[in-house]
Amino acid sequence: MRRMPTALVTGASRGLGLEWCRQLSDKGWTVYAACRAGPAAPALAPLNVTPVMLDVADPASVAGLAAALEGVDLDLLVNNAGIRPDECGPDKTLGEMDYSAMEATRRAAGKLCHGPFKINILAQAVLATNTIGPMRVLSACLPALKRAGAFKVLNVSSGLGSCSLAAHTRRAFGNIAATDLAYRSSKAALNMATALAALELGEPRPSHLRDTSETANSPACVG
Repeated sequence: MRRMPTALVTGASRGLGLEWCRQLSDKGWTVYAACRAGPAAPALAPLNVTPVMLDVADPASVAGLAAALEGVDLDLLVNNAGIRPDECGPDKTLGEMDYSAMEATRRAAGKLCHGPFKINILAQAVLATNTIGPMRVLSACLPALKRAGAFKVLNVSSGLGSCSLAAHTRRAFGNIAATDLAYRSSKAALNMATALAALELGEPRPSHLRDTSETANSPACVG
């Protein structure tokens, strides 16, 4: 009897992640729905999915995911989890960012900055979740993906992370100004990390595709 395909979706409790879970489960896929709330996420209750507790920025949590996937043949990984906190200043230009407040936030967290660069811990969290997180999850899932044979990895990016489009921001995105430094930088870094992962996994020419149906055995960015 043919095995039904299996998918893991991160950031599964709302938005795009929830819709991925809904549509895949409706098509008969076995779906692991990963989010920080895990089985306690109310939006997952009506779906025919297996909730998994996961914080992509927490190494211990990702290690637990790897353990949960032992023996699983994973056909599809959707790295959708991401954050964009208002405190990082999505509406502020570089000159308007309150670096003194950011430093106060670091000190309140007990993480002193000894160098000349004062970086918001929230900005660090954005990079940890949006860039490092997907790569950490991919690494943890590689054994399960390789067991499936022909697998796909989708890293959900954004046009806001495009360096080429950033030069024409207003034309590309309407009235969005040159702001949102942490989020946009995290997505630009994710695009590069995806390209490098694709090279490592054997894709001869990494593709950044909206329609990812032709990309197998390598990650693709979805914007």
